[in-house]
Amino acid sequence: MTRNVQRRGAKPKRAAAPRRAARAPAAPPLVLPVAPRRFYLRIAGAFAALLLLGGGVTASWLRLPQAWWASTEVAAARAGFEVRQVETHGLRYVSRLDVMRALLDGATDSMLCVDLGV
Repeated sequence: MTRNVQRRGAKPKRAAAPRRAARAPAAPPLVLPVAPRRFYLRIAGAFAALLLLGGGVTASWLRLPQAWWASTEVAAARAGFEVRQVETHGLRYVSRLDVMRALLDGATDSMLCVDLGV
């Protein structure tokens, strides 16, 4: 058996700390097959397309295209466009003459869509 002998004034040795496992090497950074500038331009383009799509859906939900078309019809009627010939389809309960009188009157804006051939 051996015995540890200490000299006077010497500090006792500390126990050895357990060894830490070696860290695994860090994963290499993500490498894109595209140049960074082109990648960021594509991301910006996708974001812009998403904004345009969202704006279109929102405008459609608020029925803005219909309102714009109606204002175009009113502007065409104010500009003096008028209906001179009418084709009627599917009349069962109203005479054709009454419909033509209502449309060709001009005093009322009864069917503005007809002015533009819609």
